[in-house]
Amino acid sequence: AMLVDARLVKLLEIPAEEYADLRLFDLKPERIVRLSVNTPGMEEWDLSRVQEGVFRFLKPQRMQHVELAQVAIEFYLYAVTSMRSPEFLQNQEALKDPLPEKLLEVQIWSEGEDKPEQLVIYHQLETAEFGPFVAYSSRQNGYLTVPAAKVQQLGNSLLSLRNHPVLPQGIGQVDRVM
Repeated sequence: AMLVDARLVKLLEIPAEEYADLRLFDLKPERIVRLSVNTPGMEEWDLSRVQEGVFRFLKPQRMQHVELAQVAIEFYLYAVTSMRSPEFLQNQEALKDPLPEKLLEVQIWSEGEDKPEQLVIYHQLETAEFGPFVAYSSRQNGYLTVPAAKVQQLGNSLLSLRNHPVLPQGIGQVDRVM
């Protein structure tokens, strides 16, 4: 009989699904040079890194002069690049034809890459009233589920990325508030 270390036994007890890499993107936020979010029926927005830590709108054109909240963009990029799916869709064949309507498409270009990584979120299946959304990630082989809260996070509106301070001066420059 061979004795097995208790730590190894604990690892062997974990279901195989726990070891699956279900990240939707395989990117480092600091290497992202461009981000595009398209929601059918709404305005597409496209951001480009113009220098270290500074993004600007490419689209819509009317927003190109708008100053962006760089901290909000960095947080968005971190949230997107760390996003994981809880699981692959159980019944892949049932989804193939026809696919639900496209809800959201995210494309992210990384430094030195010609093609973006892509994530397409589809409307929920008719059978899932408040269940997860269905997604296809260019990094995964198959359809995945994505919780509604994460879809909402991905669809962050461009207005929330604008720099709109409450005070016209930095907080350290305020002497008093009346």
